[in-house]
Amino acid sequence: MSQPLILASTSPRRQEILKNLGVVFEIVSPPFEEIIDESLPAEIIVADLAFGKARSVLPQYQHRTILAADTVVAFEHRKLGKPKNKEELTSWLTMFSAKSCQVLTGHALFQNNRWLVEVYSADIQFAQLSATDIQNYVNDPEPDWIDKAGGFAVQGKASLFTSVQGQYSTVLGLSEEFVKRVILNQ
Repeated sequence: MSQPLILASTSPRRQEILKNLGVVFEIVSPPFEEIIDESLPAEIIVADLAFGKARSVLPQYQHRTILAADTVVAFEHRKLGKPKNKEELTSWLTMFSAKSCQVLTGHALFQNNRWLVEVYSADIQFAQLSATDIQNYVNDPEPDWIDKAGGFAVQGKASLFTSVQGQYSTVLGLSEEFVKRVILNQ
């Protein structure tokens, strides 16, 4: 790549993954509204959201390589984005207690006038959570759940009650496997 990749995302986790892999990139905030249609399969939702983000910056960067990603949590026929408030997060964590959910991350890449869209997934197992555990997490004075799909950050405080089965970076919002294979050609 002669010019830096355009990352159509302001996610600090996606930026960190790209930096750690040595990818040179510029950050562009995509002018795209994320709407989750729960009637669709989770794989279609994250692919469409990632594609929509990448497409929203294409007019300004059509001669550049553009990468966008989006993450959704699937749990018992529900597709969860980011919690709207503490009440919604409380109900989600109550549902997750002693169960597992699937985290799906869609990737959309525009390169050389071609599109590539792929979805990766990983499973999250939750420990048994008491009402006190949940309230402590929800009301933490330094919350790390805000702006996180499913309302939990496995790299943060939720690491105390979650375990990841699958590619950890997928749960963070960008598959290292995808970046290495498709962008770095490894």
